[in-house]
Amino acid sequence: YWAMGSGLLAGLAVGFRSLGMAVVAGIALAFLLQRNFRRFLLFCAAAAPLVLVAMWPAFVAIFHPSGTQLALGLGGSGWTQTLCYYSSYACSWRMNVSGWATLRTIIVTNIKLLIETPGLLLLSPLSSGGRFRSFVLISLASIASYAGIAHYLREKGWRPFPLVFGFYVLVILAWPYPPRRFLFVFLPLFCAGLWVEVRRLATLIAQNFRPNRALCQRPVHAYHAE
Repeated sequence: YWAMGSGLLAGLAVGFRSLGMAVVAGIALAFLLQRNFRRFLLFCAAAAPLVLVAMWPAFVAIFHPSGTQLALGLGGSGWTQTLCYYSSYACSWRMNVSGWATLRTIIVTNIKLLIETPGLLLLSPLSSGGRFRSFVLISLASIASYAGIAHYLREKGWRPFPLVFGFYVLVILAWPYPPRRFLFVFLPLFCAGLWVEVRRLATLIAQNFRPNRALCQRPVHAYHAE
């Protein structure tokens, strides 16, 4: 019955923050990809009532015409903007994203921030000062972290935590706020990805430079191992 327990906890996560929907979607998709339909149904049955309760205001704002009347844009009163900010994420988003040009700028900026976020979270003491060496180290850490996650998924198959991360990213890409603070919860995933990639590279290097391997065969072995 751990699938039902997971569903209850995932539903409660939606109550804490709307981004908890990514948790529900990621775990549910993992069950589907693993063809574990019984656990998928149990999980959804446990999560659905809590999700419905937590997201009911958002559903009303979407499907009821009066729910969108607060989206008055930047020209609205300060009271309206404050009420919009604290009462509806959808209204707040519409208030800050004025058109397609703004949305495109937000997405491009957030993609750049997402690329560098693992390195900044893992090596944050090096990010102050703006030196080129710090930039290189942070970039390498980010690339290694994402590469390690990809290699792990290719070897082990789809797992809930990376799928939750994928749905999470889809939401925050269009959110008009720097995504780094939202990704702190995925620090264990970034650490695991970095560890997997460093261990994989260390294994390749150790196999490639064994004393009993001819020097001319080492690059070929590294290529085939990859």
